[in-house]
Amino acid sequence: MRRNILAYKAPPNTEGYDLVCIHPDPRKRLKPIYIQVNSRYQTDCDRAFPVKEKTFTAFDYLIIVFLNIGYFYRRRPILEWILRC
Repeated sequence: MRRNILAYKAPPNTEGYDLVCIHPDPRKRLKPIYIQVNSRYQTDCDRAFPVKEKTFTAFDYLIIVFLNIGYFYRRRPILEWILRC
């Protein structure tokens, strides 16, 4: 497990990645790691996320976050509604 990894927000309007991570000791690793973060609010989403083809090679890691905040495309399932009451 790595510790003390320095993570910085990418410069504004940088297409392809959101975070830049570097090793605290540049003598050990010189190449930075680029990370793109995507998120979805909906509980009823189709678990798909858009990534442009031209930016697909711009990042090293892709992190997807499903927040499951609520139902946006359909109503809440009846069984789940009954269990919450």
